[in-house]
Amino acid sequence: MVKSNNRKGLLGVDRDKRQVRLRDLRVSKLTLLRYRDAVTAFCWFCHWHFGRYARDLEELDSMCCEFVESCWEECEARSVPSTTLAGVQHFLQRRRCLPRAWWLLNTWALFDMPARAPPIPSPLLFALIGKALSEGLYGQAAALALCFAGFLRTGEMLQMQFRHIALFPEGAVVALPLTKMGRRRGAAEMVTVDCPVALRLFMRARSQCHLDEKLVFSPDLFRRWWRASIAALELDPDVWRPYGLRRGGATEHFRRHGNLESTMFKGRWTCTSTARVYLVEAMSLLASAQIDLHSHISARLWVSYLRQFLQ
Repeated sequence: MVKSNNRKGLLGVDRDKRQVRLRDLRVSKLTLLRYRDAVTAFCWFCHWHFGRYARDLEELDSMCCEFVESCWEECEARSVPSTTLAGVQHFLQRRRCLPRAWWLLNTWALFDMPARAPPIPSPLLFALIGKALSEGLYGQAAALALCFAGFLRTGEMLQMQFRHIALFPEGAVVALPLTKMGRRRGAAEMVTVDCPVALRLFMRARSQCHLDEKLVFSPDLFRRWWRASIAALELDPDVWRPYGLRRGGATEHFRRHGNLESTMFKGRWTCTSTARVYLVEAMSLLASAQIDLHSHISARLWVSYLRQFLQ
């Protein structure tokens, strides 16, 4: 290796990164722990059913097929074999080395459609924002509005800090340094928000908080608050979940502008067919799940708090 006299020493964060193996930087620490647990369980499965481990990739693929079939028969969640197969490939440092097992898992997906969260309509969003304002949770109210307007995932919203948001005359830019796709591409992601309501809520919350604070205090407290709020509106919390904010915001944006490319760019989708299916399904769910909040006493009271704030 050619040495350079001009090479500067690594300091701080860069030096800490070099203490971790490159193969482990491909995934987050939480994902790595999930992979290890899943592969450990798969090893016990092989020891119990076959009495040995695989001798080559062909035999490993066959054992993985039996594992997928066993999970199907035992009514396990599809995430169990999916995480296991991904973990096996990660530790083998090979891609597409389990073709038959992944084929079985894709067949599973055809007959076991996931229960996706329906898109949150704007009346429900305004009611939830008003409830947060009535309880003095200005950061949480701003987070709900930013999540809807910026098509943020739930995890991105819960990890968002005030310093991640920069205000400009034309709107705000939200930096998303910890996203899954950003880690894969080796670059931070960002979204733009030009919703006046979201910007006013954010400026109100920022005036009382430190830049290093999160908009939402605790993920666990937020999820409890969400379930209690949805239940208070006589809706099912298992159906109306926080991820519906991203789906609702994307659906509202596409319905207003009718431009698939701009919605894809803002939602950070790379595949046109995936985005089209995502939006078409969301719009059909929004049309079929008509909820009437205008006559609900709690919803009307919470929306009144939002109106008072905007006035």
